[in-house]
Amino acid sequence: MRSKGMACASMPVLMLTARDGLHDRVRGLDLGADDYMVKPYELPELLARLRALLRRSQAANSAVLSFGPLALDTAAHSVGVWTGGEEGAGELQSIDLGPREWTVLEYLLIHAPKPASKDKLLQALTGWDKEITPNAVEVYVSRLRAKLEPHGVALRSIRGFGYRLDLLQAETAAS
Repeated sequence: MRSKGMACASMPVLMLTARDGLHDRVRGLDLGADDYMVKPYELPELLARLRALLRRSQAANSAVLSFGPLALDTAAHSVGVWTGGEEGAGELQSIDLGPREWTVLEYLLIHAPKPASKDKLLQALTGWDKEITPNAVEVYVSRLRAKLEPHGVALRSIRGFGYRLDLLQAETAAS
């Protein structure tokens, strides 16, 4: 698959098929698939496998997502800010985040500097297997703002759409 130009080498591939024999599964994986699922499937499992493939593909490229002084290490599951204001400057000061705050921040960092819609953030939070309201996104965004703004990272609202990460001016962050 990959060798014939059918998929980008860094793009994760999930085979979703009705072929359930051992030979078929082995052949699919040998041809370049990163994961293999047999129909019929349950949506929560499909979504979990897709999230796992995305995590692994991002980890292969870089375990650390950064934005200005902010650094999110997906492998160590830690978040911190560089006290010197940029990556590698000063010391890395840890920020404690809850699991859903982590999910929102990770999604925003993956898509930065582009804005993320409220609906996409809600999907990232729920995984389609839990009931939470759209107001929950606002709760986690508010909590993240309180934790990030003192370190020079703003979480801006884009009216009628969603949210985007921005860097605060140095004098704003210092006050």
